[in-house]
Amino acid sequence: MEKILELKKLKKHYPIHGGVLRRQLNSVKALDGIDLTINRGECIGIVGESGCGKTTTGKAVIKLHKSTDGQIIYYPKAEPGGIDITRLSRSQVRKIGLTGKMQMVFQDPTTSLNPRMLIKNIIAEPMLAKGGFTAGQRHEKVLELLNLVGLTKDHLLRYPHEFSGGQRQRIAVARAIATNPELIVLDEPTSALDVSVQAQILNLLKKLKDEFNLTYIFITHHLLVVKYISTRIVVMYLGKIVETADTQSLFAHPLHPYTFALFSGIPSTDAKDISNRIVLKGDVPSPIDPPQGCRFHTRCPFSINLCEQVEPALEPAKDNLDHKVACHRKDEVPDLIQDVYKKDAVKNQFAFK
Repeated sequence: MEKILELKKLKKHYPIHGGVLRRQLNSVKALDGIDLTINRGECIGIVGESGCGKTTTGKAVIKLHKSTDGQIIYYPKAEPGGIDITRLSRSQVRKIGLTGKMQMVFQDPTTSLNPRMLIKNIIAEPMLAKGGFTAGQRHEKVLELLNLVGLTKDHLLRYPHEFSGGQRQRIAVARAIATNPELIVLDEPTSALDVSVQAQILNLLKKLKDEFNLTYIFITHHLLVVKYISTRIVVMYLGKIVETADTQSLFAHPLHPYTFALFSGIPSTDAKDISNRIVLKGDVPSPIDPPQGCRFHTRCPFSINLCEQVEPALEPAKDNLDHKVACHRKDEVPDLIQDVYKKDAVKNQFAFK
């Protein structure tokens, strides 16, 4: 498949300052060396607990946050050699037209849309920033985009507060595709919406992806949503990628204990599923001082001495080279999980419900 983006050892640390001289005392390690390849036309779903680095990854990709270290290689169609966008200034990014090639849809359209701007100006704003459009072309494009997202020309002269949450998110999507981007980062675009409206937005996103051959980075904590829309899923924990595979493989055969715990929390009406729900012991460690070795070992029921001392590499599974897991016991975990479900004593010991 054709690559569009590649993250290499990407890090984002937020400094913590203190004292009279406001010296840097430590840093929050939001991203701590992740490797990820995104192929053109696919939808990558990123899941994990709050604070795992999902949103930071998306914002680093479109340069809303400056990376601390590592590389983000963008592969335009005209230059297959790639461009390291972490080394570019904002003016250089604009010069090569990258601002129009990568866009973002934020979680809450109430705060991401300017309340003082008319809808026609909100959608046209990216075209103004990119340049190359006349006033007439912008107007025609705005009408076309409104029709694409299920709105009409009657909405042109309204303000964001005059719309429902779902309509505002449709406007945000229209703004994101105004410059014909190749990649869109979607940061929990349905989490602030009612369930019925979520379905409408998801169907709209799938339709636009197929129609314009878009590439999505879909950030969410809703596992059923990511299962519906994503072609591949990345599971993150405390600034690291712990597992990644195509959606079908990951849901059918998860291999990391953390992924098992996440999936066990999917809502179900089946009493058997509810009784097998995994409740992890302990709290998420601080990203200021993450544990040595595997970052999950402090909460993992299957941790051994090796896990506490050596950080596991993200490596292919035994039977599927496209399924990668960062776990020293990845080949044993499915059997270990089954044993836990069968033994009440072990179930209680490891804080399983």
